Amino acid sequence: FRRFSISVVDSLASGDEDDDEDGRREDSPADINEEPVYFYQAPYWTQPHRMDKKLHAVPAGNTVRFHCPASGSPHPTIQWLKNGREFRGEHR
Repeated sequence: FRRFSISVVDSLASGDEDDDEDGRREDSPADINEEPVYFYQAPYWTQPHRMDKKLHAVPAGNTVRFHCPASGSPHPTIQWLKNGREFRGEHR
């Protein structure tokens, strides 16, 4: 996913374009706030139609792979649990 940043500038209502005491206009580059603003998006499944919700019966010791692509901003991490504990491939 792309991150977007925008610059926020205080805008003046029309007719309020007065000069500061030092002769600069209020909307001069020295007054621009260039702090990036990030947009966040909740995690979501990118291909829910491809996620089978069937019971998979395989012989013990065989490998089963689940493809559950997800996205969001920031990019989500997926954690698998077995009996409430983190499950990793080496725990088979």
